[in-house]
Amino acid sequence: MEDIPLILTLSKVNKSISQKKVINDVSFSLEKGKILALLGPNGAGKTTIIRLITSLIEQDSGVISVFNGDINPSNIRQNISVQNDGNLYENLTIFENLKIWGGFYEIPEDHLEVKISELTSRFEISERLNSKVGELSKGMKQKVLIIRALLTNPKLLILDEPTSGLDPYMIDLLTKILTEYVKRHETTIIMATHQLLGLESIADDVLILNKGEVVVHGKTTQLISDCWPTVELDVLSDKENFENNLDYLTANFNVIHSSFDINITRIMLETKDNHSRVIADIANDIPVNGITIVNHTVKELYFKTLGVEQIYE
Repeated sequence: MEDIPLILTLSKVNKSISQKKVINDVSFSLEKGKILALLGPNGAGKTTIIRLITSLIEQDSGVISVFNGDINPSNIRQNISVQNDGNLYENLTIFENLKIWGGFYEIPEDHLEVKISELTSRFEISERLNSKVGELSKGMKQKVLIIRALLTNPKLLILDEPTSGLDPYMIDLLTKILTEYVKRHETTIIMATHQLLGLESIADDVLILNKGEVVVHGKTTQLISDCWPTVELDVLSDKENFENNLDYLTANFNVIHSSFDINITRIMLETKDNHSRVIADIANDIPVNGITIVNHTVKELYFKTLGVEQIYE
Protein backbone atom coordinates (compact mmCIF):
# COMPACT_ATOMS: atom_id res chain seq x y z
CA MET A 1 0.00 0.00 0.00
CA GLU A 2 1.39 3.38 -1.03
CA ASP A 3 2.28 5.79 1.76
CA ILE A 4 0.20 8.95 1.92
CA PRO A 5 2.41 12.08 1.78
CA LEU A 6 2.61 14.21 4.91
CA ILE A 7 1.46 17.80 4.43
CA LEU A 8 2.36 19.02 7.89
CA THR A 9 4.63 17.85 10.71
CA LEU A 10 5.25 19.42 14.10
CA SER A 11 7.98 17.90 16.27
CA LYS A 12 8.48 18.90 19.91
CA VAL A 13 7.28 22.47 19.27
CA ASN A 14 7.33 24.94 22.15
CA LYS A 15 6.17 28.54 22.36
CA SER A 16 5.97 31.08 25.16
CA ILE A 17 4.18 34.42 24.97
CA SER A 18 4.81 37.11 27.59
CA GLN A 19 6.85 34.58 29.57
CA LYS A 20 3.90 32.16 29.70
CA LYS A 21 4.28 28.80 27.99
CA VAL A 22 1.31 28.39 25.66
CA ILE A 23 2.56 25.46 23.53
CA ASN A 24 4.35 22.66 25.32
CA ASP A 25 6.26 19.97 23.39
CA VAL A 26 3.57 19.55 20.71
CA SER A 27 4.11 16.90 18.05
CA PHE A 28 1.75 15.67 15.36
CA SER A 29 1.55 15.12 11.62
CA LEU A 30 -1.18 15.43 9.02
CA GLU A 31 -1.54 13.42 5.82
CA LYS A 32 -2.50 14.80 2.42
CA GLY A 33 -6.22 14.86 1.71
CA LYS A 34 -7.28 14.47 5.34
CA ILE A 35 -9.45 16.64 7.59
CA LEU A 36 -8.15 17.29 11.10
CA ALA A 37 -10.47 18.53 13.84
CA LEU A 38 -8.34 20.72 16.13
CA LEU A 39 -10.19 20.84 19.44
CA GLY A 40 -9.73 22.19 22.93
CA PRO A 41 -11.17 24.65 25.45
CA ASN A 42 -10.53 28.37 25.21
CA GLY A 43 -6.86 29.09 25.82
CA ALA A 44 -5.79 25.54 24.95
CA GLY A 45 -3.43 26.75 22.19
CA LYS A 46 -5.43 26.16 19.00
CA THR A 47 -5.00 29.69 17.63
CA THR A 48 -1.32 29.68 18.54
CA ILE A 49 -0.82 26.43 16.61
CA ILE A 50 -2.45 28.04 13.56
CA ARG A 51 -0.27 31.14 13.88
CA LEU A 52 2.82 28.95 14.09
CA ILE A 53 1.86 26.92 11.02
CA THR A 54 1.23 30.07 9.00
CA SER A 55 4.48 31.69 10.21
CA LEU A 56 2.74 34.63 11.87
CA ILE A 57 4.84 33.79 14.90
CA GLU A 58 7.95 31.62 15.31
CA GLN A 59 8.36 28.69 17.67
CA ASP A 60 10.91 28.92 20.50
CA SER A 61 12.07 25.39 19.81
CA GLY A 62 11.11 22.33 17.82
CA VAL A 63 10.57 21.80 14.11
CA ILE A 64 7.62 22.65 11.86
CA SER A 65 7.63 21.22 8.35
CA VAL A 66 5.04 22.18 5.72
CA PHE A 67 4.91 20.32 2.39
CA ASN A 68 8.14 18.53 3.39
CA GLY A 69 10.02 21.81 3.72
CA ASP A 70 10.72 24.58 6.17
CA ILE A 71 8.17 27.32 6.61
CA ASN A 72 8.76 30.36 4.41
CA PRO A 73 6.45 33.21 3.37
CA SER A 74 6.32 32.18 -0.30
CA ASN A 75 5.42 28.61 0.55
CA ILE A 76 2.69 29.78 2.92
CA ARG A 77 1.19 32.35 0.55
CA GLN A 78 0.96 30.01 -2.44
CA ASN A 79 -0.22 26.88 -0.70
CA ILE A 80 -2.12 27.73 2.50
CA SER A 81 -5.42 29.57 2.90
CA VAL A 82 -6.95 30.71 6.18
CA GLN A 83 -10.61 31.69 6.20
CA ASN A 84 -10.19 34.52 8.71
CA ASP A 85 -7.01 35.87 7.11
CA GLY A 86 -7.92 39.57 7.14
CA ASN A 87 -11.21 41.38 7.19
CA LEU A 88 -13.61 41.84 4.31
CA TYR A 89 -14.10 45.29 2.76
CA GLU A 90 -17.42 46.32 4.23
CA ASN A 91 -18.15 49.05 1.67
CA LEU A 92 -17.59 46.73 -1.31
CA THR A 93 -19.81 43.98 -2.68
CA ILE A 94 -19.25 40.27 -2.27
CA PHE A 95 -18.15 40.05 -5.91
CA GLU A 96 -15.73 42.96 -5.53
CA ASN A 97 -14.20 41.45 -2.39
CA LEU A 98 -13.64 38.11 -4.08
CA LYS A 99 -12.22 39.76 -7.23
CA ILE A 100 -9.72 41.75 -5.17
CA TRP A 101 -8.63 38.64 -3.28
CA GLY A 102 -8.19 36.68 -6.48
CA GLY A 103 -6.10 39.55 -7.83
CA PHE A 104 -3.77 39.32 -4.85
CA TYR A 105 -3.00 35.76 -5.95
CA GLU A 106 -2.79 36.66 -9.64
CA ILE A 107 -5.59 34.29 -10.62
CA PRO A 108 -6.44 34.88 -14.32
CA GLU A 109 -9.62 36.96 -14.52
CA ASP A 110 -11.63 34.54 -16.65
CA HIS A 111 -10.73 31.64 -14.37
CA LEU A 112 -11.43 33.74 -11.28
CA GLU A 113 -14.94 34.67 -12.40
CA VAL A 114 -15.76 31.02 -13.13
CA LYS A 115 -14.46 30.06 -9.70
CA ILE A 116 -16.48 32.79 -7.98
CA SER A 117 -19.61 31.66 -9.83
CA GLU A 118 -19.07 28.02 -8.88
CA LEU A 119 -18.37 28.64 -5.21
CA THR A 120 -21.07 31.23 -4.60
CA SER A 121 -23.57 28.91 -6.26
CA ARG A 122 -22.46 25.98 -4.10
CA PHE A 123 -22.76 28.11 -0.97
CA GLU A 124 -26.17 29.37 -2.17
CA ILE A 125 -25.32 33.09 -2.19
CA SER A 126 -25.21 33.78 -5.95
CA GLU A 127 -28.14 36.15 -5.70
CA ARG A 128 -26.25 38.29 -3.17
CA LEU A 129 -23.10 38.86 -5.25
CA ASN A 130 -23.84 42.55 -5.66
CA SER A 131 -24.74 43.11 -1.99
CA LYS A 132 -22.32 45.18 0.05
CA VAL A 133 -20.58 43.16 2.74
CA GLY A 134 -21.57 45.70 5.38
CA GLU A 135 -25.22 44.76 4.79
CA LEU A 136 -24.65 41.04 5.40
CA SER A 137 -25.42 38.95 8.46
CA LYS A 138 -22.62 37.30 10.43
CA GLY A 139 -23.43 33.94 8.87
CA MET A 140 -23.38 35.38 5.35
CA LYS A 141 -20.00 37.03 5.98
CA GLN A 142 -18.68 33.70 7.22
CA LYS A 143 -19.68 32.08 3.91
CA VAL A 144 -17.83 34.79 1.99
CA LEU A 145 -14.70 34.26 4.10
CA ILE A 146 -14.75 30.52 3.42
CA ILE A 147 -15.33 31.06 -0.30
CA ARG A 148 -12.44 33.53 -0.36
CA ALA A 149 -10.18 30.94 1.25
CA LEU A 150 -11.17 28.33 -1.34
CA LEU A 151 -10.58 30.59 -4.36
CA THR A 152 -6.87 29.75 -4.55
CA ASN A 153 -7.29 25.95 -4.48
CA PRO A 154 -5.02 25.69 -1.44
CA LYS A 155 -3.07 22.56 -0.61
CA LEU A 156 -3.78 23.26 3.06
CA LEU A 157 -6.97 25.01 4.17
CA ILE A 158 -7.17 26.27 7.75
CA LEU A 159 -10.62 27.03 9.12
CA ASP A 160 -10.94 28.77 12.49
CA GLU A 161 -14.48 28.40 13.88
CA PRO A 162 -15.95 28.04 10.36
CA THR A 163 -19.48 27.31 11.62
CA SER A 164 -19.71 30.51 13.70
CA GLY A 165 -22.89 32.36 12.71
CA LEU A 166 -24.15 29.54 10.49
CA ASP A 167 -27.58 27.98 10.96
CA PRO A 168 -27.96 24.16 11.18
CA TYR A 169 -28.77 23.85 7.47
CA MET A 170 -25.65 25.76 6.48
CA ILE A 171 -23.48 23.77 8.90
CA ASP A 172 -24.69 20.59 7.22
CA LEU A 173 -24.10 22.11 3.77
CA LEU A 174 -20.59 23.24 4.75
CA THR A 175 -19.78 19.70 5.88
CA LYS A 176 -20.85 18.34 2.49
CA ILE A 177 -18.96 21.03 0.57
CA LEU A 178 -15.72 20.44 2.47
CA THR A 179 -15.97 16.67 2.06
CA GLU A 180 -16.54 17.07 -1.69
CA TYR A 181 -13.72 19.60 -1.96
CA VAL A 182 -11.21 17.30 -0.29
CA LYS A 183 -12.10 14.43 -2.62
CA ARG A 184 -11.98 16.62 -5.72
CA HIS A 185 -8.79 18.58 -5.00
CA GLU A 186 -6.99 16.39 -2.42
CA THR A 187 -6.94 19.43 -0.17
CA THR A 188 -5.91 18.97 3.45
CA ILE A 189 -7.98 20.77 6.07
CA ILE A 190 -7.34 21.83 9.66
CA MET A 191 -10.59 22.85 11.32
CA ALA A 192 -10.35 24.50 14.73
CA THR A 193 -13.82 24.47 16.20
CA HIS A 194 -16.00 24.33 19.30
CA GLN A 195 -18.82 22.83 17.22
CA LEU A 196 -18.52 19.15 18.16
CA LEU A 197 -21.77 17.69 16.88
CA GLY A 198 -21.31 15.52 13.82
CA LEU A 199 -17.53 15.88 13.61
CA GLU A 200 -17.11 12.11 13.33
CA SER A 201 -18.81 12.31 9.92
CA ILE A 202 -16.22 14.72 8.49
CA ALA A 203 -12.98 14.56 10.51
CA ASP A 204 -10.48 11.84 9.57
CA ASP A 205 -8.27 12.80 12.51
CA VAL A 206 -8.84 14.45 15.87
CA LEU A 207 -6.34 16.41 17.95
CA ILE A 208 -7.38 17.63 21.39
CA LEU A 209 -5.27 20.29 23.09
CA ASN A 210 -5.45 21.33 26.72
CA LYS A 211 -3.20 23.90 28.38
CA GLY A 212 -0.88 23.88 25.39
CA GLU A 213 -0.34 20.12 25.35
CA VAL A 214 -1.62 17.35 23.09
CA VAL A 215 -4.02 15.23 25.13
CA VAL A 216 -5.26 13.01 22.31
CA HIS A 217 -4.33 12.65 18.65
CA GLY A 218 -5.18 9.97 16.12
CA LYS A 219 -7.65 8.60 13.61
CA THR A 220 -11.19 9.49 14.63
CA THR A 221 -12.63 6.00 14.31
CA GLN A 222 -9.70 4.42 16.15
CA LEU A 223 -9.84 6.93 19.01
CA ILE A 224 -13.55 6.28 19.52
CA SER A 225 -13.04 2.52 19.28
CA ASP A 226 -10.19 2.62 21.81
CA CYS A 227 -12.23 4.74 24.19
CA TRP A 228 -15.25 2.42 24.00
CA PRO A 229 -13.84 -1.05 23.23
CA THR A 230 -17.08 -2.91 23.90
CA VAL A 231 -20.61 -2.67 22.52
CA GLU A 232 -23.18 -0.55 24.35
CA LEU A 233 -26.91 -0.88 23.84
CA ASP A 234 -29.79 1.48 24.56
CA VAL A 235 -32.88 -0.45 25.62
CA LEU A 236 -36.18 1.43 25.24
CA SER A 237 -39.11 0.35 27.39
CA ASP A 238 -42.73 1.34 27.96
CA LYS A 239 -43.22 3.41 31.07
CA GLU A 240 -45.15 0.64 32.82
CA ASN A 241 -42.42 -1.91 32.08
CA PHE A 242 -39.40 0.30 32.72
CA GLU A 243 -38.68 -0.66 36.36
CA ASN A 244 -39.12 -4.41 35.79
CA ASN A 245 -36.94 -4.22 32.70
CA LEU A 246 -34.32 -2.28 34.65
CA ASP A 247 -34.26 -5.00 37.31
CA TYR A 248 -33.71 -7.64 34.61
CA LEU A 249 -30.98 -5.65 32.86
CA THR A 250 -29.22 -4.86 36.16
CA ALA A 251 -29.17 -8.53 37.08
CA ASN A 252 -27.75 -9.64 33.74
CA PHE A 253 -25.63 -6.77 32.40
CA ASN A 254 -23.45 -3.84 33.36
CA VAL A 255 -25.91 -0.92 33.45
CA ILE A 256 -24.16 2.36 32.62
CA HIS A 257 -27.12 4.61 33.29
CA SER A 258 -30.88 4.71 33.06
CA SER A 259 -33.36 7.51 32.45
CA PHE A 260 -36.88 7.42 33.85
CA ASP A 261 -37.75 10.49 31.77
CA ILE A 262 -37.25 8.77 28.41
CA ASN A 263 -37.46 5.13 29.59
CA ILE A 264 -34.04 4.16 28.25
CA THR A 265 -31.45 1.99 29.95
CA ARG A 266 -27.91 1.84 28.57
CA ILE A 267 -25.98 -1.37 29.10
CA MET A 268 -22.42 -2.41 28.26
CA LEU A 269 -21.61 -5.84 26.88
CA GLU A 270 -18.43 -7.64 27.85
CA THR A 271 -17.18 -7.99 24.28
CA LYS A 272 -18.11 -6.97 20.75
CA ASP A 273 -18.79 -10.59 19.84
CA ASN A 274 -22.31 -11.96 19.44
CA HIS A 275 -24.07 -8.68 20.22
CA SER A 276 -26.79 -9.61 17.71
CA ARG A 277 -27.53 -12.72 19.74
CA VAL A 278 -27.66 -10.67 22.95
CA ILE A 279 -30.12 -8.23 21.38
CA ALA A 280 -32.34 -11.12 20.31
CA ASP A 281 -32.21 -12.67 23.80
CA ILE A 282 -33.15 -9.40 25.52
CA ALA A 283 -36.06 -8.85 23.14
CA ASN A 284 -37.23 -12.41 23.83
CA ASP A 285 -36.95 -12.12 27.64
CA ILE A 286 -38.54 -8.74 28.34
CA PRO A 287 -41.06 -6.44 26.61
CA VAL A 288 -39.07 -3.70 24.88
CA ASN A 289 -39.91 -1.00 22.34
CA GLY A 290 -36.50 -1.07 20.74
CA ILE A 291 -32.81 -1.85 21.19
CA THR A 292 -30.15 0.21 19.42
CA ILE A 293 -26.38 -0.02 19.26
CA VAL A 294 -24.77 3.13 20.66
CA ASN A 295 -22.53 4.98 18.19
CA HIS A 296 -20.20 7.15 20.23
CA THR A 297 -19.22 10.59 18.99
CA VAL A 298 -16.34 13.04 18.93
CA LYS A 299 -18.34 15.16 21.36
CA GLU A 300 -18.35 12.32 23.89
CA LEU A 301 -14.67 11.63 23.22
CA TYR A 302 -13.86 15.29 23.85
CA PHE A 303 -15.60 15.49 27.22
CA LYS A 304 -14.32 12.10 28.36
CA THR A 305 -10.75 13.02 27.39
CA LEU A 306 -10.91 16.29 29.32
CA GLY A 307 -12.40 14.54 32.35
CA VAL A 308 -15.84 16.13 32.13
CA GLU A 309 -18.75 13.86 32.96
CA GLN A 310 -21.01 13.23 29.99
CA ILE A 311 -24.53 14.57 30.34
CA TYR A 312 -27.03 12.13 28.86
CA GLU A 313 -30.11 13.55 27.25
